[in-house]
Amino acid sequence: LDHIQGIVYAKDLLQILVSRPEIDLATPINQLLTSQQEDDLRFTHEPYYIPETKKIDILLNDLRANKIRLAIVLDEYGGTAGLVTTEDLVEEIVGEIQDEYDEEEELHHWEVPGEVLIANARIDIDDLNKLLSTDLPRTGFETLGGFIYDHLGSIPVEGLAFKVNDLELDILKVEGQRIAQVKLRRLTPVGH
Repeated sequence: LDHIQGIVYAKDLLQILVSRPEIDLATPINQLLTSQQEDDLRFTHEPYYIPETKKIDILLNDLRANKIRLAIVLDEYGGTAGLVTTEDLVEEIVGEIQDEYDEEEELHHWEVPGEVLIANARIDIDDLNKLLSTDLPRTGFETLGGFIYDHLGSIPVEGLAFKVNDLELDILKVEGQRIAQVKLRRLTPVGH
């Protein structure tokens, strides 16, 4: 575990298997990637190492800027302490995702119907797009909080306001590193 040779994503492994149908599925991955097939080596990614003391917001920015989805965490002795993904970071920041056993909590209410919405940062982006008749992207995250972290690239402070498309977003409440509540205001009326 302390000598990581490279990282292969499942989607890349599938591409190798599709392009080389002669490969036996029982072949160990290390044999597959050291089989002198240069085309296969392009699917091996260099590990991205970070110290375990790296701040979450800085790491999230680094991963996003370098288009990396996984980092190997090193302890103070240089040994592997674990790994972290962008998904892990977003979940750590946004908070727990509610499941079917949790009590239902209100994720939004209208301050001005059809115009100004107060939303919990855990609200699903698809639900938010329907409520506001907008088209916020949903790549790499599912919630409003995930969208905000992705868009800003850092942990916002309370009172921060910014514009995206035809919306103004105002961070109303931050709890620790987690965005809790956001005000969303439509800048143009629906249908214009």
